[in-house]
Amino acid sequence: ADFRGLGVALAVGYTQCPDVCPTTLAELKAAVEALPLALRPQVQVLFATLDPERDAIPLLKDYATAFRPDGGRPILGLRGDPAETKNLIRHLQLVADKQPSASMGYTLDHTAGIFLFDAGGRLLGLSPYGQPLKQLAADLASIATDASRRRQRAHH
Repeated sequence: ADFRGLGVALAVGYTQCPDVCPTTLAELKAAVEALPLALRPQVQVLFATLDPERDAIPLLKDYATAFRPDGGRPILGLRGDPAETKNLIRHLQLVADKQPSASMGYTLDHTAGIFLFDAGGRLLGLSPYGQPLKQLAADLASIATDASRRRQRAHH
């Protein structure tokens, strides 16, 4: 509800993720930056941690800030308690499996991809991990244009 009126791109993961999460956020940054300047603020990128035990709010904030798109909104890190995290996993039908790791204690095998929501808060679908940047930018342009149109209608 906090993001009504904006297109939302939601990535899930954790800050100690070795590859998928930083790649996803770097791609989101590039895709937002591929939009015309006027559309960039119409997209809110969110990064929800699936590892609240290790991802304290200051860590999450620093992590998300590192991927801020030029001319776009800051990327916001979201963190819930373990019960809220379980609820998010169930609601979005995510995979989030802990795997033991000698170096990190554990890693999380998790759903990759970006959940796209329109300005009304409806889930439109999942942008698959690793798809061409051009396609991700087109998806973001679509939700940004929708947000922009809704905003213009609201002001008339």
